Amino acid sequence: MESINWWSTDFGEPELENISQAIHNKKISQGTVTEEFESRFADMIGAKHAIAVPSGTAAIYIGLMAQGVKCRDEVITTDYSAIGTAHAAYMMGCKLKFVDIISADLPVIDPVAIEKAITDQTKAIIPVHYNGIQCDMEAIKKIADRHNLIVVEDAAQAMFSKTKGKFLGTSSKVGCFSLSVAKIISTGQGGLAVTNDTSIFEQMKKIRNQERGEYDIPCFNFKFTDILASIGLAQLERVPERIERQKENYHAYKDGLKNIESAKFLEVDLEAGQLPLWALVQCTNRDEIEKFLCEKSIYPLRFPKPLHTADYFENIGHYPNANTFAAQGLRLPCGPTQTVQNIQRVIRSLEEFEKL
Repeated sequence: MESINWWSTDFGEPELENISQAIHNKKISQGTVTEEFESRFADMIGAKHAIAVPSGTAAIYIGLMAQGVKCRDEVITTDYSAIGTAHAAYMMGCKLKFVDIISADLPVIDPVAIEKAITDQTKAIIPVHYNGIQCDMEAIKKIADRHNLIVVEDAAQAMFSKTKGKFLGTSSKVGCFSLSVAKIISTGQGGLAVTNDTSIFEQMKKIRNQERGEYDIPCFNFKFTDILASIGLAQLERVPERIERQKENYHAYKDGLKNIESAKFLEVDLEAGQLPLWALVQCTNRDEIEKFLCEKSIYPLRFPKPLHTADYFENIGHYPNANTFAAQGLRLPCGPTQTVQNIQRVIRSLEEFEKL
C-alpha cells in the first residue's frame, strides 16, 4: 500500500528552468533575482518592502533588531508556536516570557495574558498567527501603544491568509514569513520580513549583510541567494492554484470528519479570508489514532511541545491551554499537492477507527 506522508508539495519544470537561467546568467549569490523576488512578494501581500533571509527565524531576528531590541530586553510571545519564534529573541540574548493561548482549541496568543505579563523590562511582543488563524492584532497593538512596545508579527504559518481584507503579517511595522518546505510556497529554506517603514527596511538590509565594509551596527551573514530566489519566483506563480487546493482540501476534511468524535477538526474562518496551512485534529486518544493510521501507511505528525518545556528558556509559568492543545494534536496528511484520493483514504481510516 502506498504511503501517505503528512505533507505533500512539488517543485517542477518552472523551478528547474529558473535555476538553470540563474546559473547560466551567473546569478548565484544575493543579487537582482533576489530583489525581483522580494518586490513580487511585497506587491502580492500589499507591503512596501520585503527582505529575504535564510529562515523565518532570521526574519524575526532582523525585525526585532532593526527596531532597537537588544540583549537582556524582555520579549513576550505565545507558549505555542514553532520554537524558531522564541529562538529569534533567544539568539539576541533576550529574556523570553511565554503566555498561554486563548483556549485549548483556539491556539493564538491571549491579549489579556500579554498585558498581565508586561514588566518594566519588556521591549517587544511577537504574536503568532497559527495555521492561518489571526491573532487579535487590534487588541495587541493597543497594548503595545499603551506600554510603548515593539510588535513583530510571526506569520510563518499564515502566508496569504487575510482578515478584514488585509494579509496577516502586515498589521504591524514588521511581519515575518517562512519559506521552508511545509509552507504554501517554498524555496527549501528561507524567510521573508515585510514592512511599510522605509527606515526599518534600510536597517534590516544593513543587518542582513556583514560585508558592507561599515561597522556602524552589528550585522550578520543573513543574505539570501539568487538560486533560492529563482525557485521562489516560480513558486509565486503557483500561488492562486495552491490557495484553491488548500481550500478544497480543507473542505474535504471538514465534511469528512464532521461525524468523527475521536478526531475533532480544527476549523478556520474561510469566509473571513483565513487560509489554513495544515489539516489539524485534536484527539483525546491521540497515541492510539496515530498508531492505527501508521499501521495503514498513513503518517500524521504530532503537534510539537509547548515552548516552555525547553529548559534553556528558564521560563516558569502556567500554560494549561497550550499543554492540552499540544497533547491532543495531530497534523493529518495535507499540503498543496496532496490528492483528494489520499485525503479520502485518511478519512475512511479514521471512520474505521471510530467504529472500533
